Amino acid sequence: MPNHSEVGGTASDRPYFHIVTDDGHAGFADAVLFTNTTTTNDPAIAAAECKKKGVPKLGMTVAEVRASCWGRPIYVDAKARKNGKYEQYVYGDNKFVYFRDGKVTSVSVKGPGHDADQLTR
Repeated sequence: MPNHSEVGGTASDRPYFHIVTDDGHAGFADAVLFTNTTTTNDPAIAAAECKKKGVPKLGMTVAEVRASCWGRPIYVDAKARKNGKYEQYVYGDNKFVYFRDGKVTSVSVKGPGHDADQLTR
């Protein structure tokens, strides 16, 4: 259950959680942010399911990308031009998928911890 805080003698109705990790580290997390950014899914199971689904690859359709490990994008930027329909799927963690006429033309993953080769295999 979240608590309410008093900081510097000023009461706040902003709830927070006191958190203690398995390795003994302790701290406080904003209850609103914490409940919106946490999951009950086991990370090992989620990683195994993600590996089965695969990641977006060149040539995939919109439906195939949405069925991939990345799922639905956070935001879609769509433009219709004389030479075709272009879409950019924006995901968190600096991941992007680009479509032309419903087919993936490019997949972009920026930052450390990503295997760029898996996007073309």
